[in-house]
Amino acid sequence: MDMKIPFDAPHAAPARRARRNEERDQQIRTRYLAGETLASIGASFGVSAERVRKVVKRFGLDKSNAGLAIRNRDKPRSPAVEPFSSRVYGCSPVALMQFTHEQRQSFLQQRTNVRRSDTLWLLSLPQWAWFWTRSDKWAERGRGPSKYGLSRIDPAGSFSAENVQVVSNYQSTMWGRKRKSAARMRGAPGKSRSHDLIREMTRILEKSPVREHCADTSK
Repeated sequence: MDMKIPFDAPHAAPARRARRNEERDQQIRTRYLAGETLASIGASFGVSAERVRKVVKRFGLDKSNAGLAIRNRDKPRSPAVEPFSSRVYGCSPVALMQFTHEQRQSFLQQRTNVRRSDTLWLLSLPQWAWFWTRSDKWAERGRGPSKYGLSRIDPAGSFSAENVQVVSNYQSTMWGRKRKSAARMRGAPGKSRSHDLIREMTRILEKSPVREHCADTSK
């Protein structure tokens, strides 16, 4: 039995293929606009990433306005990092340039020593330098009784702008000894307390059965 072939049959297959390709290209465009990679899109359609790139290029898309750009836009951003001068010295880069290398190193050295003793350090480099400038003792700083250092006013507090001063090492040592001596005096029992203890022990012994027994035996 002979079958009649439509006269437009040779043109029907290419037209269908063109429609399928157009549908596929629209899906590629949509997925690339959503931020998907060229490789993953190509793998799902069985074509290469280069073929996908050519398809999206026809729509005016590339990594600057789709794909990678979308992924970077939606990626969680890391918090902004403080400038090095702010994190280390507590001042702006312009302000940091006003201090000499020796001042910076001395500031970092004292801060490190203080933190090793588990004491809170709240001074910035400008604050620390201000105390030395005001005292006019920078040339005399160092170790030894006649030298000067930055010490706390309240030894229980932190190194802050309200609790430090520049004093001689000898004076700082004497203050420390006086505080320790006062603490020992507060912790030691006084004379009145000792007398009260003696009187209490005497009263207990006078009422003790052993004492009464010894008194009866002597009679």
